[in-house]
Amino acid sequence: MLRGFRVAHVFDISQTEGDPPPDIAPELLTGDAPAALWQALAAQVAGHGYTLVREACGQANGLTDPAARTVRVRPDVDSEVPMPRTPPGRTRLR
Repeated sequence: MLRGFRVAHVFDISQTEGDPPPDIAPELLTGDAPAALWQALAAQVAGHGYTLVREACGQANGLTDPAARTVRVRPDVDSEVPMPRTPPGRTRLR
């Protein structure tokens, strides 16, 4: 018996109607945030067995790697910058 697979509905964009979807690109985060934000995020990530690291993420502001159990935030994002409501991969850490 094969386990671990589920049905997923997939379609091609050519099968849709209406206006084309917008081009969405990540924007580098800027601004000010509470001084303890980075430490609080690191503690929350660690609480789920992950490590918060600063490493390249391509064009994204951050990425989650479940295999390595890391949450990466790009190094050119200031640690005091406002993080999104849900940090990279936060909803998938459980």
